[in-house]
Amino acid sequence: MKKLIAILCLLVLAGCSDAYASINNAKETVFTVGSTTVTRGDLYNYMKAQDGGYTAVNTAMENILNANVEVTEDMNKSVEDTLAMYESLLGENLESYIMSMGYASLEAFKNDMLLSEQATALTAKYVETNFELLCGTYAPKKVKIAVFADQETALKAQTELKNGADFAEVSETYKSTGSKDSIIFTTQSSYPTAVTYAVSELTEGMVSDVVTNEKSFYVVVMEKTNALDFKDEAVNTIAAISKVSNDALMSSIEAAGFHIYDKNLYDAIAKNYPDYLSE
Repeated sequence: MKKLIAILCLLVLAGCSDAYASINNAKETVFTVGSTTVTRGDLYNYMKAQDGGYTAVNTAMENILNANVEVTEDMNKSVEDTLAMYESLLGENLESYIMSMGYASLEAFKNDMLLSEQATALTAKYVETNFELLCGTYAPKKVKIAVFADQETALKAQTELKNGADFAEVSETYKSTGSKDSIIFTTQSSYPTAVTYAVSELTEGMVSDVVTNEKSFYVVVMEKTNALDFKDEAVNTIAAISKVSNDALMSSIEAAGFHIYDKNLYDAIAKNYPDYLSE
């Protein structure tokens, strides 16, 4: 199926004229049922229509990833480690489980995981290249956030933190439910609006007022505001934002020049995967 659809595409998707791709020997009979004859052309057009552009898009993605990201030993090890984890949980049921997810074989599953590793690397590369611009959009900061059930406890913890007490010790003493470790906070972080605002107002070394969403009470300690001081962590955090990973792939698709030369396939992709089509 992939080979049939792949011949319709050249890397990247763009506009097309009202043309229709065909295959050689389209009138050659594949099988008959009673008086009905099904030819190579019939089968090809049916598969193309049913596919909805999925194979074309995924073939394009695979080609783009392979062209832009070299598979490393670490990637292969990550795939093998993940597979070993699945095997430890599923034992002899591993292969049937993989096939139940729609994979034709164990190798197909491994290939998909490897592509995921490559996609992660592609996104990280995109973030590195556009680091300053993305920092302007997502405003990464290195912070520690303590979370408490009531205001009285939060105020006690805040006082100690302002006096220079160790964050981990204060968190332990006052039973904070937040992480004792630093986190990279961005505009996409899953915290109440009041916390996002508090982070935006703090300079390095400052401790915030107690802020609340009426369910929990938060105290923020600002560690670093310059993303260059924690660049690797900032890159990884920004790369994990779904819009950024999508933008990274779209940027690579646009650079590659993927054109669709079949009107039916173009229409299917326009309907099901519009982001893949350049303006």
